[in-house]
Amino acid sequence: AALNIVDQKLLAYIVVNEGGETYEEASDVCKEMGGFTASPESDQENTDIGKMVRNNKVWLGQNYRNGTLYLQDGTTPAEYANWAEGEPSLNTGVVMMDGNEE
Repeated sequence: AALNIVDQKLLAYIVVNEGGETYEEASDVCKEMGGFTASPESDQENTDIGKMVRNNKVWLGQNYRNGTLYLQDGTTPAEYANWAEGEPSLNTGVVMMDGNEE
């Protein structure tokens, strides 16, 4: 899996899902690097991550359940969300950004 530093100060990483890695595997890689999976908190951060991952799929440090988007800790509701049309398609699960989407 390829790593890109989103914000070195915050130690947030993007793990490019090249070979079907699971969210847990991506999260573990980030933890081994001393950080965590990226979680966009604004339109600008979402755009910046999208530009970095163009033509790739990446796991984000978020999960969705029962109509609420949570941060990676699973208890803190996310203050920012930017879903693609038709998403979320499931009522529960981890969140992936598809760099192939416009």
